[in-house]
Amino acid sequence: MGFFKRIFGCEKKEETPKVKTHDPVDGWGREEAPEPTEIQEKVAEKVPVYYVAALEEMGVEETPGEEHTPRVLEYLKTVGLGEDDETPWCSAFMNWCVIQEHRGDDGDYYYEGKMHPADSLSHKVGTGRANARSWLGWGKEVSRSEARKGDVVVLWRGSPRSWKGHVGIFEGWSGNKVMLLGGNQGNKVTIAAYPSVRVLSIRRQIR
Repeated sequence: MGFFKRIFGCEKKEETPKVKTHDPVDGWGREEAPEPTEIQEKVAEKVPVYYVAALEEMGVEETPGEEHTPRVLEYLKTVGLGEDDETPWCSAFMNWCVIQEHRGDDGDYYYEGKMHPADSLSHKVGTGRANARSWLGWGKEVSRSEARKGDVVVLWRGSPRSWKGHVGIFEGWSGNKVMLLGGNQGNKVTIAAYPSVRVLSIRRQIR
């Protein structure tokens, strides 16, 4: 898969490199695997590919003023936008993350044996829409007690009955807060806490 080749630099499974450490009983010479990277740990947890893609984007943020962050514009293009990074982009970021599973080594996107533009593919595997609440119809709904890292969480914004919302990836519960990994959280990709009462739905990718 092209996405994992970009992370690990190889397609085939390779043996984890060993490092020599000191054994208090046998002395020097015991081999031990080095600490895994954060990305490798997430892959080991069997979280969705889009979660790993989102984690790789941590720190991407809007550019104040008339300049715009190219990466944010790339997110927006998945929903047919991309003029400026002032446009709300939490749903665009989710769409971008979801299509990364289908990105080839050449940078193009492939689905069911055919190449697709990013904004076309997002309609097939994401929602293709800039509205955060569009994710209410994606995947299948799971209960709060069943929520696990990598699920997609939709929040209401302003009012539960309004059209406004926010979407991000479930990290966990922290008291009466839900922790989300997402875009346009304080104008950047980060992990942030939101009141759990604002949760409209928790969605899980259908494989």
